Amino acid sequence: MTRDAIDAILRRPARHWTIDGIAELLVGSLLLLWGMAVSAQQLWPSRVTMLLASVVPVVTCVALAVFHRRIATRIQRLKIRWTYPRVGYVKVPAASRARKAAAAILGAVVGAGGAALLARRGADWSTLMPLLMGVAYAVGAALFWVLLGIRRLLVYALLALASGALAQCAFPARLGVGFVMCVAGLSWGVGGAIVLRGLLRLAPMQDQA
Repeated sequence: MTRDAIDAILRRPARHWTIDGIAELLVGSLLLLWGMAVSAQQLWPSRVTMLLASVVPVVTCVALAVFHRRIATRIQRLKIRWTYPRVGYVKVPAASRARKAAAAILGAVVGAGGAALLARRGADWSTLMPLLMGVAYAVGAALFWVLLGIRRLLVYALLALASGALAQCAFPARLGVGFVMCVAGLSWGVGGAIVLRGLLRLAPMQDQA
C-alpha cells in the first residue's frame, strides 16, 4: 500500500457509533412500542390493553438491564460486519463551543417556556405530561447532538417539542403521552433506518477502487 493511500485512510473523518443508525433503530423501536401500548390503553380501554400498558415498558426495561451485555455484544458484531469496514473506527470528537452554546440557548428557551406555561396554568403537572414528555425527549436528543454533532438529532429534538405542544393542545393527558412517545419512536426509527440503508449501499473500503 502506498503512502498516499495510507494517508487517505488516516484522513477519514471521525465516525461515531450513530453513523450506522443501529442504535437509533433500537431506541425508536422501544419508544414506539411503549407509545403504542399507552395509546391503545387510552383508545380501547380494557384489561388487556391496561395490562399491556403496564407490563410492556417494565418488561423491556428489565430485559435491557439484564441482557445489556449481550445486546451490546450483538450490536458490536453488527458494526464489525456492516459499519467499520465501510466507515472505519475512531474515537468521538469533542463537542465544539458552538454546539455547547447552542444547546445552552435551547435549554434556556425550553426552560423559560416551561416556566411561563406553569405560571400561567398553575403547577398541575398531570395535565402537562404531554408537553413535559416532549420537552424531556427534546432535551435528551439535544444533549446527544451536543456530544456527537449529528444534525439529525436536532431534528429529533424539534419533532419531540412539536409533538409535545400538539398533544398538549389536542389530546387528553395520557393519550398525549402515548402520542409523543410514538412520534419520538417513529422519528428515531425512520431516521436510523434511512442512515442504515445508505450505509449498506456503500462498498467496504477494501473493495473500493
